[in-house]
Amino acid sequence: SKKLVSRIILDPSDIYSSNVYIDSGLKHGISYNAPVFNENGFLGRVIDVAESISEVLLISDPRSSLPVISEISKIKFFVEGNFENLKIKHKSSDADFIDGESVISTGASGYFKSGIIVGRIKMINQKIRVIPNAKKNDSVYVMTLGYDLLRKYPEIE
Repeated sequence: SKKLVSRIILDPSDIYSSNVYIDSGLKHGISYNAPVFNENGFLGRVIDVAESISEVLLISDPRSSLPVISEISKIKFFVEGNFENLKIKHKSSDADFIDGESVISTGASGYFKSGIIVGRIKMINQKIRVIPNAKKNDSVYVMTLGYDLLRKYPEIE
């Protein structure tokens, strides 16, 4: 895999906006579903790619679902955005999470590289949530991974 540094060039100023645009596209090797992250962790994934610009869906968006694993308790699950934090879905075990433990991406979907920090487990109003480490306003520059997809799309004729 290769790392590509991109700049966020358009960030709709709405607090509830769940996408940003970066200044890298097809000609730079960006592909659909490529993970986007900054120095703090996973930020989102590419959902639209043009020649020199890409649209990124942030993990905080309710349409976003990401396979993850808790670092200490080793529980596999999905996180789904709900604007402020991430809801836990499809938990693989009845074991308990450890408050404050890190949550990292897995390669379960076939689209994302495993091992990218996503956030931390936190109890909020009697509900367990994941607080994302990376926020869209953390930095102007982001990293995108370009790599061969583990899962190919079928040819449609």
